[in-house]
Amino acid sequence: MLHENPPLFEVSPDALIAVDERGAIRLTNRRAEELFGYERNELLGHSIEMLVPQQLRARHEQHRAEYAKNPRVRPMGIGLELAGVCKNGSEFPVEISLGPFQGDGRLLTMCAVRDISERKKRERRLELALSELQERTEAYERAHRIAQRLQEAFLFEDLPRIEHLTFDATYNAAEEASRVGGDWYGVQALPDGRVFFSVGDVAGSGLQSAVLMERVRQTMLALSMHAPDPAFVLREVNEVLRIRGDAMVTALCGFIEPSTRAIEFASAGHPLPLLVSADGEAAYLGGRGAPLGVVEDPRCANTPLRVEAGSSLVLYTDGILEFNRDILGAEERLREIARRAVIAGAEHLASTIFSRMLGEAEAHDDIVVFVITFS
Repeated sequence: MLHENPPLFEVSPDALIAVDERGAIRLTNRRAEELFGYERNELLGHSIEMLVPQQLRARHEQHRAEYAKNPRVRPMGIGLELAGVCKNGSEFPVEISLGPFQGDGRLLTMCAVRDISERKKRERRLELALSELQERTEAYERAHRIAQRLQEAFLFEDLPRIEHLTFDATYNAAEEASRVGGDWYGVQALPDGRVFFSVGDVAGSGLQSAVLMERVRQTMLALSMHAPDPAFVLREVNEVLRIRGDAMVTALCGFIEPSTRAIEFASAGHPLPLLVSADGEAAYLGGRGAPLGVVEDPRCANTPLRVEAGSSLVLYTDGILEFNRDILGAEERLREIARRAVIAGAEHLASTIFSRMLGEAEAHDDIVVFVITFS
């Protein structure tokens, strides 16, 4: 039996155990004694199987015999879950490396045993976190699909056919699932001969924003039946949202007298409409006011005007200006693209403007382009 441990044996961070050809323990270090809970004299001379869980001992003896035929440095039990057993009977996961070791005039097998309990706990926590992330991702994607379907169901109605007016619209959902939500457009012919139109954007994204978007849109359509002007509609919606206290909305709405081409509109924090004449003159109109649901008085002002035949009013949501993070540059680009599309007599103005604005870029937010052309 060895009486002295080799140099550096005691400073090893791993438990070191040397066994002979019969599996008897001939050498241990202090770390092995601490790890398994035995005194050194309780280990020396005893079978290594005393440190192996009962249900694995017979198999361990077979593996030990096979190793003795070809001893070499290698990890033990590749691909297997290894475990050690303490004096008190508790088991713990281990990682073991084997190697031949010359000691006391004979060949021994050195076992380096490392307790990997903490690593296994970290792996388990990681597995649980990944599983939870996967579940949340799947739930998130389901909610995204529902939100997008709801939004498409709300928006993709046939646009009305009204004398002296032509409507064209396009809606593009964000590439990122997290951004799909609250953009809308709407138009309705009223019993008194006027036409009501609106475009807007509910702050936030997902199913809740899609539902709120349709609620706001329908509230506006209902109010338009008896509203004296567009600013009145916006103020009433603002009151509703402030009572709810959980939403911010930008919106623009207005009334059209088709036969006279007279328009009156108001904006609550929404991007300004762009009016393009038949000969290509293009200008942004009106003032913005404050978003709905934020302040008691959004100060939405009515803007009246009369347009020429052949003119197009371009309405849109802010995604078309923000995709490249250069809003001022995007406004000028939108003006030029819309001007050229009108001069060229593009058949589908909304989709033409959208595609030329984005080019090959991805839309990071929902985008609505809604065009009203007067004849």
